[in-house]
Amino acid sequence: MIVLQIDLNQLRLAEASSSSEGSVGSDRYSSILSELDERMAGVGLKPHAGRAEGADRTYHKRAFVLSKFGLADTFISVSFGDALSQEQFVSIGEAAFSYALAHKNFLPRGFFGYVESFPLVVTDQASEALIQYISESHCPKHWAAGDFAVLLDLATGKLHMYQKTPAWGGAYYAGFRKKAHTLFDGLGG
Repeated sequence: MIVLQIDLNQLRLAEASSSSEGSVGSDRYSSILSELDERMAGVGLKPHAGRAEGADRTYHKRAFVLSKFGLADTFISVSFGDALSQEQFVSIGEAAFSYALAHKNFLPRGFFGYVESFPLVVTDQASEALIQYISESHCPKHWAAGDFAVLLDLATGKLHMYQKTPAWGGAYYAGFRKKAHTLFDGLGG
């Protein structure tokens, strides 16, 4: 049964690689995924057996983190898309966060359990409206969990993410931005 699950996951990855021929371009797409594999392995994130809905790949790491007061699960879900709308971006992030919740450790959030989700959405070119929404408005709020979506615009090579710090997130948002830059800066360049 486990061998079948692994084989199905490999089949999904192969389908994702072949199905996105026209979206980001197969060579660039493959290059970004290869680079991500190396970067994620370098910080202890491994490909997860499954993946978030709509994601091309999901990475996971579980560790005891004192600043999170317990066992923390970090998930990074990578999706590729063209001409993304705000609704599509939000939907990708929600699916990634739901996946993270469904696959986190057994401890309840806030009681020695913590989960964070970093959906990375890669697009050929982002609209100004989407960039503005992400930078100024996209700030999901969850109990004892982090949800920090990042957009990589391949046309400019820039990362776009929420730039403000909500009062309730003062202890975490600078860290989320720093982690996103550490993981994704220069990707696809």
